[in-house]
Amino acid sequence: MESRYSCKIMTCASCLYEKHFAHVIILHKYLLSIVDHVRFRNFFQPMFKMVSRNMIKNDILKFFHNLK
Repeated sequence: MESRYSCKIMTCASCLYEKHFAHVIILHKYLLSIVDHVRFRNFFQPMFKMVSRNMIKNDILKFFHNLK
């Protein structure tokens, strides 16, 4: 039971991380290629499922679409 619960929490945390990371890229005008940087991947890999450029791009486009 506990493993299912912690899995749900981790999934939610990963989802939240993905949205916040998209906002960081927008705010600091980072290139989307930052998600492929080795140091970046090594830092976040143990805690979160890594996102691809396409996933981040889609999150950014959704963010700007919601602003309209």
